[in-house]
Amino acid sequence: MKRPCLPSLASSAFALTAAASALAQAPIGRLADFESSDSYHIYYGSWDATRIADARDNFRLVVLEPSSNITAADVANIQRGPDLTAGTADDVLVLGYISLGEDNRPEIFDGMNDILTIPGGEGPRVDPRDFPATETLASTVSAGIPTLGDPSPGGTGYARFYVDDDPVDGIPDRNSEFGGAYVNAGDPQWYATVKSMTALSGSNAGLDEIMGTSVGKALGCDGIFIDTLETPAPNSFGGTMYEWTAPGAQYLLKEIRTDFPDKVLLLNRGLFFFSPNFEHYQFSLAPYVQAVMFESYYTTNSDASVTNPTFNDNKYNFAPKINAEANRENGFTVIALGYDEPSTITQPTKDQDFIESTELQGWPLYRTNRSLDDAMRFTSQAWNTANPDSDPPVWDTTAPLFVGELDPAPTPREGVQELVAGDAEITVRWDVARDQSQPVLYNLYYAEDSVVTAIGDAGWTQVMRVAGEAPANYVEEGSGAGRYANEYTLTGLVNGVTYQVAVRAEDSAPTPHEETNTVVLTAMPFSPADLYRTITIDGDMSDWLGVPAYVNDPNNDGGTPEGTALYLANDDDYLYVRVTIEAGAAIQAPGGYNVFVDTDGDSGTGFTAFGSPNFGSELLLQNGGFYQQRGGGFNEGGISNADFAIAPAPATQATDYEFRISRSATYDSDSANVFPAMASLRLVMDLFDGGFASVDTLPNLPSVNAPLYNFATATSDLGHSEWMTLDR
Repeated sequence: MKRPCLPSLASSAFALTAAASALAQAPIGRLADFESSDSYHIYYGSWDATRIADARDNFRLVVLEPSSNITAADVANIQRGPDLTAGTADDVLVLGYISLGEDNRPEIFDGMNDILTIPGGEGPRVDPRDFPATETLASTVSAGIPTLGDPSPGGTGYARFYVDDDPVDGIPDRNSEFGGAYVNAGDPQWYATVKSMTALSGSNAGLDEIMGTSVGKALGCDGIFIDTLETPAPNSFGGTMYEWTAPGAQYLLKEIRTDFPDKVLLLNRGLFFFSPNFEHYQFSLAPYVQAVMFESYYTTNSDASVTNPTFNDNKYNFAPKINAEANRENGFTVIALGYDEPSTITQPTKDQDFIESTELQGWPLYRTNRSLDDAMRFTSQAWNTANPDSDPPVWDTTAPLFVGELDPAPTPREGVQELVAGDAEITVRWDVARDQSQPVLYNLYYAEDSVVTAIGDAGWTQVMRVAGEAPANYVEEGSGAGRYANEYTLTGLVNGVTYQVAVRAEDSAPTPHEETNTVVLTAMPFSPADLYRTITIDGDMSDWLGVPAYVNDPNNDGGTPEGTALYLANDDDYLYVRVTIEAGAAIQAPGGYNVFVDTDGDSGTGFTAFGSPNFGSELLLQNGGFYQQRGGGFNEGGISNADFAIAPAPATQATDYEFRISRSATYDSDSANVFPAMASLRLVMDLFDGGFASVDTLPNLPSVNAPLYNFATATSDLGHSEWMTLDR
């Protein structure tokens, strides 16, 4: 809030190791006793008795500048709420401002760079990764704490937590607009600094002074309002080049949470930490905060633009992903901040800010001037009174990676999107819905396929107000086509019975509203033994009866032609594959077909199929011929003993194809088994004209002749526009 918003640009997803797992901590959940219909106040100016009383009597949350004239007695007065009694239901949360991503202490502005030098200083520091950076952010985590970066080749003598880049000149980099020096928030020296500094000594208020009762002004605030922690923004954004410090941001919040376990942490921006399309998602700050502010969501503090030029990206790219994380079981509250700048801003624009922020997203909005020291505003209370929530949730989509100012609004993904059958269970996947009354939760309905009553009527079982978990492919590969933000597994089902499943969204209004979509998908739980069978490759699909299939695109709305279902089975001798495609297409269309097989389950070995970092193939089937890809090349030699068969013939127009691959196949180069004893196997099928199917398996094979069943799978989106997947 003391620096401009960074632009929102797209970035590709990354597959990361869980290097930050040592920092993990149980999530802490949303703000208690703070609803979407409540109001908050943020103010950085001087306080008097009238303003203190107004803040106390009219708001549930107050954010203030602790280095102002506020006193501990003033804070306690506000905290007591309208009944003037501490510890009652109307108490007010009071949070103190602190900058954690930039050093904006008053003393560093005296003499500019010279004051930053310290005896024996080891800074500034630079990105420890190779340049250009080819290593993941996970590689910057070591021994449970973030690496401190490499010494700047341009010089030293400054505090170690300062950073230096573009150009690397040995001098700490500064925010060009506000003057603060960028820091690696995870450096323990920085934590010691922000914990102990005090406004009473002429610096900024630190953590102990803001939240404690014995240091400096001893304000005793309920928590902190964290600013500038977007210093680790993706380098691709173009605002800063310090993404390597992202693990440090998580480390710092973990330390604060450990030392102040009962305090509230409200984070301003840093929205990339909540999007799976950035590596930062692997170092999410969600487990450590109770609330997140979306500053300048619709209106900005710039004279150049009344509404945010990146609003479409804010609304259609970032907002759905933030809501998905916020509404998980231990999620967080989201609030919004808008500005009455410039002076020419119109009342309809201000009104639209409330519509976009509060009515559509359910984020309490406060509007003020750019300095946050203007007269107290009561517009949120007036808007809430005039606009009670009377509508059910509306479905949204997390799929977009970026939405430009002139791009059309993406199509919402309504209701249930994907069913993954397992042993006596079905995993249900859906995307995200939004509503004026957050959090939005989800009601799951299921019934045997023979039940013909309307969703939720007699014969349907209900699982109410579910907060979905993030599916593995959403976490590891990012949002996009075929990947959804939420899942929940229905258990205790009967194998061999087909079930119909629906998902409906419900808000958290005093009297909750449920939307009534009618999307239904079906799936059949199965025993792993159902997948162990011998298939005759003759074009007659009757021997596939009982082998469950997953339909990824039931509406066939992604283009023509396309695949619609994939089946997998095996016996001791062969792996069998069946693929269903749209009518009027041949599997051997111009360009042929490819089957890529990852025989070791390691995406880092073999050929990078389709240029995706998420799949490494050791074996290629192309137009009936087999080629090894163990060394990373497309064709590194042939395969023997494949005993390949396919029906109908590849050039035949058909909707169903089946084929087999011998499990005794060997590489020509060294006679090694193509399918050795392995922990996992993954298969991707490139059908024709960009259509492909994928299946990831974890069969836990003890030997080459062991049964290849017990499929436990996860979707892989390898960048094609038309694809299908079987998840088991």
